[in-house]
Amino acid sequence: MVVNGLKMTMGMPVSEPLALSDNLNQLLANYGSADLTSELNPQNRPEYVQLRRGRDLGQIQVDLESKPWMPTVAGFIQYQPGYQGGFGDDTKWFFIPAAVTGISVSMNLWDSGVSKARKQKAMIGIQTIDEQEKLLLNGMQLELANARKQYLNAQERVGNQQKNVALAQRIYDTTQTKYKAGIGSSLELVSAEQSLYSAQQALMSAQYDLLTAKVAVQKALGTAN
Repeated sequence: MVVNGLKMTMGMPVSEPLALSDNLNQLLANYGSADLTSELNPQNRPEYVQLRRGRDLGQIQVDLESKPWMPTVAGFIQYQPGYQGGFGDDTKWFFIPAAVTGISVSMNLWDSGVSKARKQKAMIGIQTIDEQEKLLLNGMQLELANARKQYLNAQERVGNQQKNVALAQRIYDTTQTKYKAGIGSSLELVSAEQSLYSAQQALMSAQYDLLTAKVAVQKALGTAN
């Protein structure tokens, strides 16, 4: 009956064969539990890591614009070998190497306040990222709390639906026994069977919601693979 209930959930004709390759109860036993106690580590969330990297780059920009007076030193070297041949009857060739090396130093004595304006812009960028970080942390905490609450609710629904399936199974068994004994009608048997199918479908839906809620908790913690 469980297989028939699954067929009905999938919209598949009950008369067609269906081979099951896994066990949902075993899947729940192995992967259905969620972490409800660990603290949130923002470093596990890629969006937080990316935000922090942006702040680090902004701080580098502030440090750079804070020292506009620092000189810029550049060195260069150029080596160009060459050959030169003789003229007329002279067939000798001569190797003539040429090399140039040097160093340049530049210092910004006055930039009309450009460096100061760039520094202020970079500092505003850092302050903006700091505010974004606060909002992101609050949002991640809220996401984790909601995910854990949804998991607990889904866990409770699974327990209730398991009880409903057990009750519907007992009613169906009793109705079937009465029908075989000739003291029950076929209408009662069909009704009990439909109630059992409905309970099984509700149980599978609740179990699916439980697995989905567990994944949501992993995602909120940043531990989802």
